[in-house]
Amino acid sequence: TCNVHSLAWSAPSGCRVDGVGSRKHIYYPPINFRATRSQDSSNMEAEVKRLHAAAAAANRSGNTGLARELYEKMHAAQAKADQAAACEAASQLISPEPDGISSEESRFHIPASVQGCEFVRGGLPELRQRVEGCLVGAVCADAAAMGLHWVYDMDLMKQLTASAKSPAFYEPPSCPFYSYPSGACTPYWEQAGVLLAALVRRGGFCPRDYARANAAHFSHAEYDGYLDASTRGFLRNVLVKRKAWPHCGADDAQVNCVVRLPPMVAMFAGDPQLLSLVGDMVRVTQNTDAAVAYGRAAARVLEGVILGSAPLEAVEEAVRTLRRRDRSCPSDMDEGIARDMEAALALARNGTLHRDAVEALGRN
Repeated sequence: TCNVHSLAWSAPSGCRVDGVGSRKHIYYPPINFRATRSQDSSNMEAEVKRLHAAAAAANRSGNTGLARELYEKMHAAQAKADQAAACEAASQLISPEPDGISSEESRFHIPASVQGCEFVRGGLPELRQRVEGCLVGAVCADAAAMGLHWVYDMDLMKQLTASAKSPAFYEPPSCPFYSYPSGACTPYWEQAGVLLAALVRRGGFCPRDYARANAAHFSHAEYDGYLDASTRGFLRNVLVKRKAWPHCGADDAQVNCVVRLPPMVAMFAGDPQLLSLVGDMVRVTQNTDAAVAYGRAAARVLEGVILGSAPLEAVEEAVRTLRRRDRSCPSDMDEGIARDMEAALALARNGTLHRDAVEALGRN
């Protein structure tokens, strides 16, 4: 059967809405492996991507009503894409184990602290505190933001927060895409949590192991959370098309590439291989150059903070590094990312309020 998706509005055609505990969900119909092969999953996935881009554009322009309609169409198209991909996979009689999945064990990497790196060895209490703060801060901030997650309608945002003492841990949770109980984390930290568990279990990073852990968690029959476009694309590639790393990631460049970083950077801060490993980690679920470039830029900032820089200083240093010719893991997108970071820095130096900064930089 297909996976569970949580939405706050009516289900697409052919689907049903149900409630489990404190969450509301849409249940997509089971995949029919006996359907004909005339359905082209690639064209359907392209339609999903087109609808997603159109919904994002509608949000940026402030047309949240149109965006909502487009998201509904996108979710219906996702169900059809799953159906088509399953039919193609069944007709090709793909083996239970994806080809090449056993060849990636050599990519396993343990942290420099385990290898004996003097700088990050366990004798530095301040560094350990920063590593712990990175993880605890990330999970707490994520839970604090959940109540107003993905509220793109700024008029609605103003209405919701008008009488609130703080937008943090907003009551009642009002995300228009899913319904989680107060104190729960967003789907973003659910994804980061899978990475954290995989890193701890192995004592290092192996992209193949992370891909398997991610697929097992989000396809489990008892998982009743929200699956975003990135995660759905990944699951379709792994479970239906039988793709293995490094080909299992979705054609996606959303902010998942940044919000999953804290466990990775906490483990490998100070390691010369950090940016290379971040690229491998991002491509497990988002196989695009843009996702890797933005993920690495954010990793440069977070690593700087963990290793002792003040947050603003870490951003400034990351901008300078992105413009150096001898920088590690260069990308053609680095200059554009540096310019965007400078625009954010200028607003920060001027004391711009967060809401005004969102309006200036874009809300999607």
